[in-house]
Amino acid sequence: RSRFDSQAGPASPFRQVADRAGAPGDSLAPLLARGTARLEERLGKAPLRTGAWLEAAGLAARARDEAFFRDRAMLRAAARLAGDDPAARVALARVRAALPDDEPPRWSELPAALDALLTELASE
Repeated sequence: RSRFDSQAGPASPFRQVADRAGAPGDSLAPLLARGTARLEERLGKAPLRTGAWLEAAGLAARARDEAFFRDRAMLRAAARLAGDDPAARVALARVRAALPDDEPPRWSELPAALDALLTELASE
């Protein structure tokens, strides 16, 4: 909630999810759907898809799932979102450096680079 909907009030869907941490997933699903719809209205779908991919990429990097990173389409989407923002471009360059084309990913660098890119893109 603080990353993507920082101005939301106490009744916002993401605030309610945070307040109910640990509740069964099926009870939180409607709140997540409402919160996602709210963000899609404000931001569009592309930033949400890219953010979801970056979150999943962080998990894949920590699990050293090399297959996850074979498709680089979402990195191209992240580059479009980064636009001319210098900090986002630096974070994207760190991710690309940790994912060399003809070598295995640099697992020790990749999780932090992905986290930095997500933070920069979410702060736009």
